[in-house]
Amino acid sequence: MTDFKVYVGAKIREARRIIGWEQKELAAALHTPIQTVNAWENGKVRIKWEDLQRIARVTGRGLSFFLPGTEATDLAHAMKAMFPGLEEETIGEMIAFIALAEERDLRLRNAGKPGRVPSSGDIADTGGSLDRSSS
Repeated sequence: MTDFKVYVGAKIREARRIIGWEQKELAAALHTPIQTVNAWENGKVRIKWEDLQRIARVTGRGLSFFLPGTEATDLAHAMKAMFPGLEEETIGEMIAFIALAEERDLRLRNAGKPGRVPSSGDIADTGGSLDRSSS
C-alpha cells in the first residue's frame, strides 16, 4: 500500500515546481519554516488538512491534485489512510467541500474572460460564498 505521507509530499513538491518555486518561497508564502516544507515533501510528517488547503491555494491547484484517485470512492479511501480516525460522515463532508472549492476556484479563474457569459451560480460579492440562487 502507498505511504500517503510520501505520496502527498511528492505532490506538494510537484505543485511547487510547476509554479517555479523553491522550498523557501513556498515556506514564505505559507508563513511556515522551510524545515516543515522539507518534512512534508519528504513524507517525514503527516500534513494537517488546513496546511494542505493553504498549499493548494497558494500553488493554484485543487485539493484533489494532492490526493490519489479521482473518483469519490478512491478519494474516500485515500482520506481514510491519510487521516486515520475520521468518521465516514466527516470524509463525505470533506469530499463535498473539495468539490465545491474546486468548482468555486474554476469559476473565479474563468470570471471576466472574454466571451464568457456570467451565470446565476457565479460567486456573489458576499465574502466569496457560492450564490446558488437563480436570478
